[in-house]
Amino acid sequence: MSNPVKKLRQGEKSLLKSRELQRKASHDLRKLQSLLAKGIPRQEVAALSHSKACSSGVSRSQGLHAPKDTSRQRSESDISSEASELEKFSITYRDQRCFSSHPLQKLFSEILTSLVKNRLCSDWIDHALPESVLRVLICLRLLIRDPHHQKILHQLQGINLLARYMEHVTVMYISCGEQAFAVQKLVTMTYMFQKLSAVEDQRVWVIDSGAHRTLVKLLSTTDSSVLLGALLALTTLAESPECKEKIGELPIVENLLLILQEYDLLSKRAEIRSWGGVQQLLRLLHSDRQYICDRSSIETLSSANTASRIHREHIREELSPQEEEGNPMALQSACCTVLTELSLDDTSAQHIVQENGVYIIVKLILPQNQRPKRTSLQCYAFRTLRFLFSTLSTDLFELFIDVGHYVRDLTAYEGLQTKVSLYTEEEVDSLKESIETVDQNRPPLKVINGYSILDHLGTGAFGSVFKVRKQSGQNLLALKEVNLHNPVFGKDKKSRDSNVETIISELTIVKEQMMHPNVVKYYKTFWKATGCTL
Repeated sequence: MSNPVKKLRQGEKSLLKSRELQRKASHDLRKLQSLLAKGIPRQEVAALSHSKACSSGVSRSQGLHAPKDTSRQRSESDISSEASELEKFSITYRDQRCFSSHPLQKLFSEILTSLVKNRLCSDWIDHALPESVLRVLICLRLLIRDPHHQKILHQLQGINLLARYMEHVTVMYISCGEQAFAVQKLVTMTYMFQKLSAVEDQRVWVIDSGAHRTLVKLLSTTDSSVLLGALLALTTLAESPECKEKIGELPIVENLLLILQEYDLLSKRAEIRSWGGVQQLLRLLHSDRQYICDRSSIETLSSANTASRIHREHIREELSPQEEEGNPMALQSACCTVLTELSLDDTSAQHIVQENGVYIIVKLILPQNQRPKRTSLQCYAFRTLRFLFSTLSTDLFELFIDVGHYVRDLTAYEGLQTKVSLYTEEEVDSLKESIETVDQNRPPLKVINGYSILDHLGTGAFGSVFKVRKQSGQNLLALKEVNLHNPVFGKDKKSRDSNVETIISELTIVKEQMMHPNVVKYYKTFWKATGCTL
């Protein structure tokens, strides 16, 4: 068979497969739309909810002799089928964002309309099972990723219905404690209001619905995922001065102060490390990309893992040159602040060092320009280095020590910043050379027995000491190279052998005492082919 014919047949098969998939998708969507369009009566929903709650208390004999209720059985079947179809919809279209450009866009719009008219209405949503409501909210969340569907939601009064239900769930959650699926529902709804607020012209819809009042109430929650969702929605909403003014009329300042006072960053150290927070913070400091910290539109907010995301923010065309320069520095300063607090924990501090954090942070102290924001950033960087007990230049060491341990006041670091700002060109070049020596990603000077030689630390009477890192690991080690032909070991073989035995004996003692807190941990000794020992 010739290649053109083969390709033609493959194309026909691919086209048939695509049509079959689209036909199946259309069938599934029409089935879901049919179920949603029925509009279950309030009495049936309430009865089914009560029946499910009390089912565990019904005896087997009662169930056997009870008269059949065919209408209830049909309703139960429809609700179960609807739940299954909604679950399938949320899984199938979780990555879909442009529903209005999809070949089946009309069906998506019909489903959105039914979700609002037949499920968000008070009669259904007040009596439905919590998991059923959550499924509806999740599907709505997916559909309003599309800007066109956001407008449809507004036209159907869906935003007001969502705001009303979020207020209801919030009151119950705050006053009565944990409710079934309450956290998931609140996170999903805060996501939707953040998404709606991302478009400037739509923020007035959110304000008119009163959702901003509920979002401020949610700032008193102790659940980090709900708290983050509310903060992101309010932050996006407050990008418009008019909306910011409306939010400012509420007791938001008191709630924010309470968050700052009670939210313990240090208790989250292990969590931050586990989701890669240290690497993300260092990447923000080290990246050449432009980031901003106050005019942002967060694209995604997962209801399953809200608190464990750091999202890239977008620069807008209308940013002024001052904002383009100042915003990245503000974000870098914030990253330095978080790293400073994390470094109070030894494990986190070691993690920062292993991720080449010292090199990334210390580059921020270079005197590139003396504008106020740049000067402030240098102080933030010096503070982080001080908490990590890392410094480079010997002429900065005295000032570095004089600051004191764990001093958060930025003014204490102004002397270091002033000192660097007065450096001559030669001194700046020397500082840059020192900075390059701490870059863990630079090529090694050489490799010995699987150890990368990073830097020469010093030379004594018996040998030289190097900073090394094992090629298969991240930990920094000190390696001492001893030349057995050094005259200090003796002029003849007998003297050298005797001194080698002494060294081995001393190493044995060190190895035996390696658990002592004041003794450096000893790992191993090996010989080089040249006859030297290490």
